[in-house]
Amino acid sequence: MESQVGLLGYPLKHSVSSVFQQVAFDHFSLSTRYVNLSVDPLRLPDVVAKLRQENFLGANVTIPHKENIIPLIDEPSDLVLSVGAVNTILNSSGKLFGFNTDVDGFIDSLKLKLKLDLINKNIVVIGAGGAAKAAIFGLCRENVGSVTVYNRTLERSKILLTQFPDLCIAKNINDLQKACANSELIVNCTSVGMAHTDTEDASPINVEFISEGSMVFDMVYNPIRTKLIKECEKRKIKVAGGLWMLVYQGAKSFKIWTNKEAPVDLMYDAAIKAI
Repeated sequence: MESQVGLLGYPLKHSVSSVFQQVAFDHFSLSTRYVNLSVDPLRLPDVVAKLRQENFLGANVTIPHKENIIPLIDEPSDLVLSVGAVNTILNSSGKLFGFNTDVDGFIDSLKLKLKLDLINKNIVVIGAGGAAKAAIFGLCRENVGSVTVYNRTLERSKILLTQFPDLCIAKNINDLQKACANSELIVNCTSVGMAHTDTEDASPINVEFISEGSMVFDMVYNPIRTKLIKECEKRKIKVAGGLWMLVYQGAKSFKIWTNKEAPVDLMYDAAIKAI
């Protein structure tokens, strides 16, 4: 019997995940189909109930369901409860287990693609949403020296202090500039620069703030080379884009469903072609 893995989101446009995950299943000749499930928030409980059926291995979860789906999961992991978001579900005999692979996908991208040793490093995080929260959690777990958060809405940055009391908050552009001058890594956790948005041609930060020797990670993966990435390349600043994070988190999801090591390079090549 053919099994299925679903991607729950709303709205779901062209999904890169469905392409590279199917490549991984096909690589191992598994009779599993990765399907997009565009789920209106009001229908979420009904669709989650269907994931308990025998033919479903589980699912990936994306915007806007990552937080609201947690009460519908039987056993969310400790990491899910800490970060407050689920992106992977495993169906085990009708019981649903919830995981978050975004944190490890992000950290793997830094270590494997930027070759960055995070211990005692000073980091600047731009943004204060769910992606920023996952990044901060991962960074703190790696014993970095400091994390400074900048967000256009100061109050959203301050909310993070309740969970991460050791955070530094950049209250304005001047604070951000000073933090960047002393940082080894700057992480964009906003959607600024994303294709098909009003900010596609914008950068979340003035690259003149970035010191020589610093590195930049842009979580935006479409386009592959955002304005921020292009400007960093001009200044010979080491930079990596968000597609690796997407693939690494997807690879960890794949292992949860199949107990097999995912073909990461094949998945990445498929993802590039899909964008």
